[in-house]
Amino acid sequence: MPEEDDIDKRVTLHELPISGHKGYYLNAFRLRKIHKMISPDAINCHFASGYGTLSRLAKMENVVLTVLGSDIFTFPKISYIHKRIVQRNLRSARIITSSSYCMAEEVKKILRQNQKYDIRVVPFGVSLSKFMHRTYNANSSNKIVVTNIKTLKPIYGIDTMVRVIEQYRNLCIKQNDLDAFKRLQVNIYGKGPDKEKIQLLIDSLGLTKKVHLRGYIPNKDVPRVLSKTDIFLVTSLNESFGVSVIEAMAAKIPVIASDALGFTEIISNTSLGVIVNKYDPASFALSLYKLVKDPTARKALASNAYAEVERKYNWEQNVDIMLQAYRDASKN
Repeated sequence: MPEEDDIDKRVTLHELPISGHKGYYLNAFRLRKIHKMISPDAINCHFASGYGTLSRLAKMENVVLTVLGSDIFTFPKISYIHKRIVQRNLRSARIITSSSYCMAEEVKKILRQNQKYDIRVVPFGVSLSKFMHRTYNANSSNKIVVTNIKTLKPIYGIDTMVRVIEQYRNLCIKQNDLDAFKRLQVNIYGKGPDKEKIQLLIDSLGLTKKVHLRGYIPNKDVPRVLSKTDIFLVTSLNESFGVSVIEAMAAKIPVIASDALGFTEIISNTSLGVIVNKYDPASFALSLYKLVKDPTARKALASNAYAEVERKYNWEQNVDIMLQAYRDASKN
């Protein structure tokens, strides 16, 4: 059941009785009964690992299987058995959707057959109207707010982001430009298992007054947070897509991102944002320093990024693509 984000009242929830990993196997009979009762035109199954297994064992037809990231990039690499599970689940779906081209290519590698499968790229678009009230701060002497919105887990490299700020401080000292450091305010939004570890790192580096863990925010509050942001900084080790970057671009915020595949697909050239080696905090710091010092560059990146989102990641257009997948899956 949803706890933090409400589901539309027009949606009917059917709860399955068994939770946890065993539910992916033991709920199959119950799911089959629900399927028979409501007789849906199409079934959208999210994750090729757990729920993909459940839909296959329940002998679901007309399945649109949406792959999301770890189910394709991580789960199949645990063992040969895990890979075989994902292969069988993918092959049982009528249509496979991926939020990015790089993940769609990984799906093809896992399938490893000459037989053609219906794989469609449907980006996680954003509703542009929610981000239209962003006020751009072009004043070169004002405070610069740097934001990251991610789960506090190792894969998202939050510890790297903290070390980037340490390197940024060192660079400002080297440049005899402490004002550039004083102007910076860093906000990290999210919750997760690494919270205490990250806070200890912040404290140990003497950045307690500079880097702030702001906690979790629901999706509806993201536009509000971004409206007070000057630079969006993400240091993930892996990303299958990167909807947080799309949201920042929609809010007309310049982005500095790691070279994770999902980010490089979105920021495909230097006019849209800055891509940095994910293992190089010093290069991140230099890129951050350049943007802090150059409001004109920030504004140009922000404008180009917004145009790219408008062209490729408009929510309404992406929904139409997904609706077509449902229609095609429902055909006998």
